[in-house]
Amino acid sequence: MPESSDNKLLVELEQKLKEQSKLFSELEKRFRTLADTSQEAIILIDSNYVITFANKEAEHLLGYAGAEIVGADFRKFIADEDKKYVEERYKKRQSGEPVEPRYRIKVETKSRAYKTIDISVSLFTDSSGNVETIAHLLDVTAKTKMEKRLEHRLGFEQIIASISTIFINFPPERLNSMVGYALRKIAEFNEFDRGYIYMSSSSQSKMELTHEWCRQAECMGDKGNLELSPEALPWILEKLNRQENILVTNIFELPSDAVYEKHYFENRGVKSFLVVPLIYNQTLTGFMGLESYREEKIWFDEDIRLMNLASETIINAYKRKWSEAALKESEERFRGIYESANIGIYRYNRNHKMEMANPALLSMLGYESFDEFSVVDMKNSVFADFAKRSSFENKLLIKNNVDGYETQWLRRDNTIIEMSESARAVRDERGRFLYFEGFVENISEKKKARELLLEAKETAEKSSQMKSDFIQQMSHEIRTPITAIINNVNMLRFMLGESENNEYEDQFNTIARGGMRIIRTIDMIIDMSEIQSGNYKPDIKQYDLLKDILNEILLNYKKIAEEKNIILESIYDEASFTMNCDLYSAKQIFEQVIDNAVKFTVEGSVNLNITSDAKGYIVTVKDTGVGISEAYLPKIFEPFSQEEEGTNRRFEGNGLGLTLANEYSQINGWGISIESKKNETTEVTITLPVE
Repeated sequence: MPESSDNKLLVELEQKLKEQSKLFSELEKRFRTLADTSQEAIILIDSNYVITFANKEAEHLLGYAGAEIVGADFRKFIADEDKKYVEERYKKRQSGEPVEPRYRIKVETKSRAYKTIDISVSLFTDSSGNVETIAHLLDVTAKTKMEKRLEHRLGFEQIIASISTIFINFPPERLNSMVGYALRKIAEFNEFDRGYIYMSSSSQSKMELTHEWCRQAECMGDKGNLELSPEALPWILEKLNRQENILVTNIFELPSDAVYEKHYFENRGVKSFLVVPLIYNQTLTGFMGLESYREEKIWFDEDIRLMNLASETIINAYKRKWSEAALKESEERFRGIYESANIGIYRYNRNHKMEMANPALLSMLGYESFDEFSVVDMKNSVFADFAKRSSFENKLLIKNNVDGYETQWLRRDNTIIEMSESARAVRDERGRFLYFEGFVENISEKKKARELLLEAKETAEKSSQMKSDFIQQMSHEIRTPITAIINNVNMLRFMLGESENNEYEDQFNTIARGGMRIIRTIDMIIDMSEIQSGNYKPDIKQYDLLKDILNEILLNYKKIAEEKNIILESIYDEASFTMNCDLYSAKQIFEQVIDNAVKFTVEGSVNLNITSDAKGYIVTVKDTGVGISEAYLPKIFEPFSQEEEGTNRRFEGNGLGLTLANEYSQINGWGISIESKKNETTEVTITLPVE
């Protein structure tokens, strides 16, 4: 009986064990099913680091097949830098010491890539009583990279903010050292080996190295050039001039047209570089660059944006320095002008309190110093007539500025000074009046001189009028008897008749020519007098060059030419030449020119030719007369000037003909020029513009 009970107990125990084993198998099967469908990588590790189970996600994470993972030592997959850390935690956990269940490590995949994972571990006892570790692995590589990028960006932004604060608070004379500090902080933070800044030279023909920072280990001596011309790095400078950033991760990726750049960086051992332009007033002023000698650098858009922000911070600091330098120079220039100016400069407020007066104004008014002048009552001791001054100030308040206004000021000794004053009313940004400022010039002497000049002008005008009146009177006194003589000669010629006329013909002709010569001379003198006095008033109308001007003149001089046995001919293609001119002066021009041509031609011909072009008409009068010497040609238009002078000259004349022709040409807006060869020919060209 006892034996039967024992057997029964054993059977029951065996049955229970089978049931428990079946239950455990079902639980293990369910666990594997759940593990394989989990979004996390799950592995089981025994006490000897051997992996006993790995789900599908673990295979995907590590890049190995399940058979390659199960049975392998877990430490095989851990990055060398984290192996000791993992072993220490594993031993503590196996011994029962409390250990944080979550931590972060790096694992190495089958492709030799490293991934960052968050690992969560816990212990459990298997069906055989062995203690194993269950580990949940979560790939946080992308998250870690993003966190690092965010951390890097925030750190970079803090550096730029601190640099900006430094530039705002430090004086401009310390700018160079502050820029050097900023360059070092930027290069160090971004783990580059060299940073530099090039600025445009004063001649703007090249870039000059102004700042440089190097890691001591990598930069033994100067790694760059102190100067860069456009020919040295043409590809880079062309892109910078287009205000483009230049990021090269690997110099062997430089384009084929960057030949000089590839040679330049390769010879200096540069692996990666970044260059950003420094822009001032939309123009390339310089550039900032970073270089890496140890490794290739990968930058993201936000990093480059921050570099641009850093470059703007630096160029803004330069702007401040340049602006303050320009302001200082402007102030010094103004002070120099203010102190040394010959004109008086002032400023006074609405209460007529003088705030500023330069040495020239103090000297004009007879004061030794500004302190002495500033306490003077301006209403009664500076302005000669304060009522007129108030009117002047009201004009300033309305117009804001007035130029060249004549005012009267008082010297210290109460003598009046005549001033030419230019001033303005200065207002604040809201348009409220602040003060008057301006400059004054002592014109007392100028005004006296102007008055004397006006008196002299009036006297000269009276003298000119007297001369004109005298010439007109003398013209009348001479022309009247001469006309009477000529008329009486003609009457005698008629009374004597043809029979006795021939005996005295030469005498009659001599008297007539002499009389006409006197009348012509008087007319020319009167014409010249009118021009010189400004009394000649042209009457511009439309006329025909042939019908209204030349035909009559040519008809008269053809008779004279026939008497001298020379030819006077005219050549033109058109029947009409319409133009605007003053009729009297136009006739005088051609009459004087043709008269000279006929008079100085002993034999041969005088030819008048008319042509036209897009600008107007061209009239040439060419003769085969005695010609003009090259030495005398520059004097040809001078009044009363003749090449042959004295009583023995061959040709009569008073030397006014061509002078009048030239003056009348200017009145009509014509041009006149003369070319001549002595004893050969003379050609006068008259150009008549037609609108």
